[in-house]
Amino acid sequence: MANLRPFLPMDKLQAACFREETANDENRLDPVLVRGGSHIKKFVLPERVIFDPAFEDRRHAFRMLTVVCLAIEKAFPPEPPLDDGMRVAG
Repeated sequence: MANLRPFLPMDKLQAACFREETANDENRLDPVLVRGGSHIKKFVLPERVIFDPAFEDRRHAFRMLTVVCLAIEKAFPPEPPLDDGMRVAG
């Protein structure tokens, strides 16, 4: 069974606007890139930001976005380990 969670999807420009507008705020918005599934290459914020009093001034912007449920395992698959260049030839 999929682990579904509600998110607010947005494009790259919208994500950049949220980051820029809250860059100096105590509570910053940092949309995350979806790496798999049907919303791949979109950015998302968790739906709970809509109800968070810290983001009350941004609710008008959140209302322009549609809530979607994403399967966590598909949307955010584990990232492959970084190759640090330290492999030893054998």
